[in-house]
Amino acid sequence: MSETANIASLAVSMSEKIFLTFGWQIHNVKDENFPCQKIDKHQTKGAGGKHPVDCVFSYPDPCTDQTRFFLSDLKSYTKSSIGATDFAPYIRGVSKAVDCASTSQVWNTRYVSPTILHWRVEGMLFVYNYDNTYDADFSAKAKGIDTTTIPLPRGSRLHLFTPENISYLQSVVSDIKSYCAENHIKYADRRFYYSAQVLNQPSGNLLPVASVEMLRGKLMIVALKDLENDGHHFLAYLRSEGSVEDFEYLITFMFRSALLNFARCVYVKGVSFGANASDNFDAAGKQFLARHYNLLEIGQSLKKIKFGRVDRVTSSFSSLDEAKIRAKA
Repeated sequence: MSETANIASLAVSMSEKIFLTFGWQIHNVKDENFPCQKIDKHQTKGAGGKHPVDCVFSYPDPCTDQTRFFLSDLKSYTKSSIGATDFAPYIRGVSKAVDCASTSQVWNTRYVSPTILHWRVEGMLFVYNYDNTYDADFSAKAKGIDTTTIPLPRGSRLHLFTPENISYLQSVVSDIKSYCAENHIKYADRRFYYSAQVLNQPSGNLLPVASVEMLRGKLMIVALKDLENDGHHFLAYLRSEGSVEDFEYLITFMFRSALLNFARCVYVKGVSFGANASDNFDAAGKQFLARHYNLLEIGQSLKKIKFGRVDRVTSSFSSLDEAKIRAKA
């Protein structure tokens, strides 16, 4: 295996660890090219008229009858390499591959089961910082890209998982596993909470898959069934600094969605909560109760909601690890 392949395998390993936790499927066919059907438009003649595919993830969409496939380009970089790399060609490359995959018989045969009647292909660029030191705004690197050069088919999307996204999800994955181990909860029974929506009605409240929108959004709620007692433990991961307004919004959401009716407890957790987050959480609960005339039943339900922090996972591959990887090349 070459040096580049060894380092690239770090992103493969991390992506599997993250997405399998959230109920996604990874397909067995990996690192395989497929023929480009628009060679002139996509300018792939120099690449042998083919599109590369690192791997493909998929899951049944919670709000439609479609299966969503994610044609993925997985990258592993150090902090210095990220800063020096132009990612626009990779974004365009994934988009062109998606443009072809949606109508490619070769791609269809490899990844889409005959039992799947409705499906769509989307793109993913996954940029893993394996020395865990990149702290700049990666999204700024994607700004300024001419969107007219991104040939996604109608209805498709390109999802960018930045080093910050990946680090956050890595910490959430670790926290879920730790909570299950400490509370003797069966990790395999985890579910993800969806509230009823006006336009996109989920097929249920507790589902085995977390959507890509949930993974990249501000709030993700994980449900863990209590095997010894009725009800669930809920871990509400809030991506914010933890202001009073953030916590009031979340508490209001929990009451309106009736989540507290079948919860034994709800832990509101954050990876990047500020120093005053705990005090803000208490203040939000008091304000909510006061607005509801200090009703006893409101107060009892509020006692189910507890504050927690998530330890940021700082595991990384050291220079010694990298030297070992290069030595295998």
